[in-house]
Amino acid sequence: MGLSDNAISLVLLAYGISVAFGNIWGGRLADRHGPVSALNTIFLALALVLLVLTFTATNPLLVVLTVLVWGAVAFGNVPGLPGLCGTAGRKGGTTSRRCRFRL
Repeated sequence: MGLSDNAISLVLLAYGISVAFGNIWGGRLADRHGPVSALNTIFLALALVLLVLTFTATNPLLVVLTVLVWGAVAFGNVPGLPGLCGTAGRKGGTTSRRCRFRL
């Protein structure tokens, strides 16, 4: 890609920050709209970001920006998943048993 070692370090730092923002965004989204709706939105956004990556893959700057958005969107699902397990646990069923096993 042609980035220097220092530039790669900065990109990784920015990725970590974008992941943290994505986690906060996903938590707020899950709180406002419920975990199922939030996860549907996040996974749709993730598919769109991956589609965008196919068009930005030839430009290093655009790839970095796309990867930062990808990190935020990809980690936005983290707060909603335990909420989904909590919802499934209240309802019972096989999903509830799977969530208990994984937690």
